[in-house]
Amino acid sequence: MGGRVSSEDAYVMGGAQARQVLPRRGDGREGRALTPDAAERVRGLIAAARESLAEDGRGGALANALEEHLAAPGPVSAGIVHRIVEHASGTWQAEETACFVDAWVAEHGVVFAAEAALCSALHRIDRDGALTGRFDTEAVEWSWAGHRPLARVRHALAAASDAEHAAAVERVAAHRGTLRGRTLAAFLLPTETGWVGPLFEELAGLRSAFITPWLFLGSVGDREWLEALVDRCPVEGVTAPSWVLPTLVDAVGPEGVLPTLVRWLPRLPAAARKRVLGLVAEFPLDEAFAVLAGQGPPGVKPLRDAVKRFPERAARLAPAELLPAPADPLPEARADEPVRLPRPLVDPPWEVAPVVERVVVPGLTPIDRPGVVWRPGEREEWLERELFSLLTDPTAPADWSRALDEVARANDGQAGHPVLLLAPEEPARRVVVAWRPENAGGFWAWGPRLVARFGVDAAGVVAHVGATRRDRAVEVAAPLVSAAIATLFAEWGDRLKSMRGPAAAYFARHGVEAARPLVPAALGTREGPRRAAERALRLVADDLGEDAVLAVAAEYGPGAEAGVRALFDRDPLALLPRTRPSTPEWANPLTLPPVLLRDGGPALPAAAVANLLAVLAVPDERARRAGLVPVREVCDPASLAAFGRALLRAWLAEGALPAGGWALTAQGVIGDDETARELAGLIDRWPGEGAFQRAVTGLGALGSIGTDTALRAVDLLARKGSTKGLRERAAEAIALAAAGAGLDPEQLADRLVPDCGIGAGVVLDYGPRSFPVEFDRSLTPLVVLPDGRRRKSAPTPAATDDPELAAAARARFSLLRKEITKVAAEQAERLERAMVVGRRWRGDEFRALFTTHPLLSHLALRLVWAVFAEDGPRPFRLAEDRTAADVADALVELADDAVIGLAHPLHLAGAIPVWSELFADYEVVQPFPQLGRPWAALTEAERAGSSLSRFAGEKAAPGRLLGLIGKGWSRDASAAPSAPPWLRRRLDEGRWALLDLDRGLPFSSFEHLPHLLLGELRLSATGGPGRDPGDPPFSGLDPVLVSELLADVGGTLAR
Repeated sequence: MGGRVSSEDAYVMGGAQARQVLPRRGDGREGRALTPDAAERVRGLIAAARESLAEDGRGGALANALEEHLAAPGPVSAGIVHRIVEHASGTWQAEETACFVDAWVAEHGVVFAAEAALCSALHRIDRDGALTGRFDTEAVEWSWAGHRPLARVRHALAAASDAEHAAAVERVAAHRGTLRGRTLAAFLLPTETGWVGPLFEELAGLRSAFITPWLFLGSVGDREWLEALVDRCPVEGVTAPSWVLPTLVDAVGPEGVLPTLVRWLPRLPAAARKRVLGLVAEFPLDEAFAVLAGQGPPGVKPLRDAVKRFPERAARLAPAELLPAPADPLPEARADEPVRLPRPLVDPPWEVAPVVERVVVPGLTPIDRPGVVWRPGEREEWLERELFSLLTDPTAPADWSRALDEVARANDGQAGHPVLLLAPEEPARRVVVAWRPENAGGFWAWGPRLVARFGVDAAGVVAHVGATRRDRAVEVAAPLVSAAIATLFAEWGDRLKSMRGPAAAYFARHGVEAARPLVPAALGTREGPRRAAERALRLVADDLGEDAVLAVAAEYGPGAEAGVRALFDRDPLALLPRTRPSTPEWANPLTLPPVLLRDGGPALPAAAVANLLAVLAVPDERARRAGLVPVREVCDPASLAAFGRALLRAWLAEGALPAGGWALTAQGVIGDDETARELAGLIDRWPGEGAFQRAVTGLGALGSIGTDTALRAVDLLARKGSTKGLRERAAEAIALAAAGAGLDPEQLADRLVPDCGIGAGVVLDYGPRSFPVEFDRSLTPLVVLPDGRRRKSAPTPAATDDPELAAAARARFSLLRKEITKVAAEQAERLERAMVVGRRWRGDEFRALFTTHPLLSHLALRLVWAVFAEDGPRPFRLAEDRTAADVADALVELADDAVIGLAHPLHLAGAIPVWSELFADYEVVQPFPQLGRPWAALTEAERAGSSLSRFAGEKAAPGRLLGLIGKGWSRDASAAPSAPPWLRRRLDEGRWALLDLDRGLPFSSFEHLPHLLLGELRLSATGGPGRDPGDPPFSGLDPVLVSELLADVGGTLAR
């Protein structure tokens, strides 16, 4: 090696950073050119300051001081003039500072400029606008922009002649009598080590001294000084001004400054941390790689930059996924195997613009049929919404007619809405129809009440507000349909990514009624409204079919119908944009896994992969899907999905910035079952990391994958998600998927139960040997040996077995055991819930789900079922041959239209002992408590009332009461402090169960706590602590639900 220095060991600061470095005398940097008209511009700034001070009532003293120092030439007065003009300007820009300094240098020389800049920094103007002379404290405001004249003069001093420099040292030295003067002088002349060293020793000895970041860091000359005072420097200012960090690195060097930067990083805000990591990426140090690798997502991009800058070091230290792949890793098609790739990959519209003929039908006027569509309970909930007290006036005016006239005249929403909500309905309705309020403050709060009261007559108000304040009107407008509101939702959904979901929901709610008024815009000449309307028509067509949209288009005449038909018949690829969507650096075709063609074909070439990434980045979902249809037809699904997963991981590693969120939504189009499993785990984790919206987007992608595995994952998140918000969003997603299949969520969940390979028969292949797998009553997989013996573990491979096949078989068996255990537990829980809520199946549906399904039938064999007829339930069980039998083993016929459900102990009454004995004889172990389940019934007197006193005065264990939280009960979170504590459980719309307690339930540490005394168990119509004559009686509840409530509370008793 001979002492040769590698190019990767030399530090070269990036150009943008290097230009920020403040010079030191002798470092070879050239001085800055002076502003040509600096003196003239300074005169203009002084004139503006005079005018400003004349207008300011407190500016008299400063104005006098300005004139006094203008008349007394000299560096001290010049500095004070600069300080006064700076204060009078209010906002001080670097360009203005440059003019003053350059004028001083041009007219008086650099020595004068140095003293003037120093004197400007040594004087202050107090809050009352008075010039109070030199600072009388040792503090320096680190946020003050006084660094600008000093930094500008420092450039001039670094390039000054020796004589000028010596004279400047002498003049500046005269102002070093205070700590502030010494600090400013060290910054201005950092090569005067006789000043800088002693100053830092002085500062280190002052416990209360406040070290200004830009002064301190701009003066540091070696690592020892930096280490001595780094912890006294507020990190908030280490990256401002912009020259601070480059100047520090230039003075101390990468090796000297890196430990300090590492100490600062955890305390820096995100923007400052990003800048520091960008600097570290330029350091030719192994330690710098380690620092970047340890920063998580914020360090990924700087680490990528470091990999490019130092390829040899990267080969030793960087993570493999960040290393560039070989220049051309993707195999091309062989010459004898020509491959025709789809147009989006070889001739996308951003390279070869397609010819699209616009269909225009002029002269159409929107057909406007305003209406309102309420979801169940929505209007009632809106009518009951509470309003801010300052937005309502409960005092009824003496004359409602006059008050309404004033509302109509003033058009003030904030002042007028209380009158409209409280006035007699019909007179108020006449005002609302024409009312267009200019001040709609709080509309998001009172708008729902207005719409709930006046319905479609409020559509004009909502459209008026929505036209200028979308944020206030989105929710309020959802139930209403009119030409104006439909147009708003179409435009919002087209322009704003955040509004695509609400817009899709709006058009799904209103269907053709919202599509009808958009037909003229879809066939018009204005590009923006045309695109938005066409997109909305396609949304409705996707939901209801093209014929439904064509039917409303026909209301405008045959020309309009033909025009809309032509829109629907247009080449779907015409939806792709003409401008190529930008893709970030982490979406690099050369670092992502190859995408193979079907049937063992070659990989896509890099150029085609780049176009594939651009298609995935198309923001419009419909256009993106249209572009991917032909891609999916030719590409191997498994490799395409693996490509997508790698893309998702790259986005997450880069910090998951919103601009790259298309990597997440793309999973819904190119993902497979493996994608669904990986994505489900991420979605469940993200809310806990503060990324709830990302989790919601991921749910959409998971549902879009559409396979049974993906929908099962959504269903599981709806039941077991990590947060309440996630469970609610997942429940909405699974309900939407179920509705699309014509099912309810539970019916869909029935059909998504996997068979775990049981139905096809599982065989462990060891090569020369193979072992079939059977399942016992409890679904435990058992390996059948050649001699007929059964064992719960896979056999150890013999010397004659194929080692790879045997290892794969053993891994498969281990995974099978885990999967079956998990699925069986999930389904047992679902069946228990079905028994409690009284779910029923038709006879033919029951046979399809429970007698033939390989996994569910094993669970069904271990439970008691019943045919629910008018004359009462008739219990049965499933025998080994899957036929139905009663407790005497007599055959039970199950008609196709029979109503079948799980028997609750209440349905079995006195037969429980007989059924229990039968199951014991057959050695059946139930998957959840059924025959041995606690149950209870009410007396006739209890059924007639809304409260039960059977538990009043009983002692309950705090820990057992807390266990009710997992059974649907919740703590009292809203009662007044004076109200007694209670637990409650929502039963259905308008019915709650409340359990009174003698004191509040603790959150933890139940050990050694005294028992709580229970009060009444009662029903409430509102869920509040008060009692109301309208509280429902227990007679209205299903007896099974009552039994479960009684069992819940009974299980908490300390007996």
